Amino acid sequence: MSDKTEALVVSPLLDSREVAAYLKVSESTLSRWRSAGTGPPFLRL
Repeated sequence: MSDKTEALVVSPLLDSREVAAYLKVSESTLSRWRSAGTGPPFLRL
């Protein structure tokens, strides 16, 4: 058995569904905010 441990990698990025649930708004609201240049920062990957 190996004594190596694996690091758990957690992404600080959320998808639109997760952000909408966190903020308690709809995904369409997030889309509208992006179009208006408001709301949380957005990164397209």
